[in-house]
Amino acid sequence: MFNVIQEINWMAVVLGTLALSLVGGLWFTVIWGKAYAFALGKENAPSGNGLAVLYEDGIVTAVNGRNINDTKQPMNPSVSKEKPALRFILGPLVCGLVTTVAMAVLFYAFDIESFTDALLFGGIVGAGLLASTTVNTGINPNIPRPLLYGLVSGSYFFLSGLIVSIILVAMS
Repeated sequence: MFNVIQEINWMAVVLGTLALSLVGGLWFTVIWGKAYAFALGKENAPSGNGLAVLYEDGIVTAVNGRNINDTKQPMNPSVSKEKPALRFILGPLVCGLVTTVAMAVLFYAFDIESFTDALLFGGIVGAGLLASTTVNTGINPNIPRPLLYGLVSGSYFFLSGLIVSIILVAMS
């Protein structure tokens, strides 16, 4: 049943991964950027792209040159000195690839061939696995507004399930 690796359309997987990355980039910046920042308690983050950079001296400074809290804050020097921007681009891209491959394996194992079945499958995976896990992740003391976080992030992941399913069925 799960011996479907040779059946997977890898071009569809690549396209699905890129679509998730593009939609995610727009979703969390242009479409829901302010609500997402508010959900995370980052609504007062410095202007610019809102990303922080950890420099060699262990000081967190905003990209626009202003310090996050207008004071220098020594950070744990063991924290990565890599600019977060790369991590924020590659991390979701890799996670999107893993999600798309997993969905493709199930998609072909379940022999989904119609758009109706693809949308049903995408909705089940999107709501039942991706969005519910995101909402569950948001319900912790580190997320100041977990329901808003769950709404913004969960709706993206629900949409992700649908997008990948549509691409997989269209290219099968």
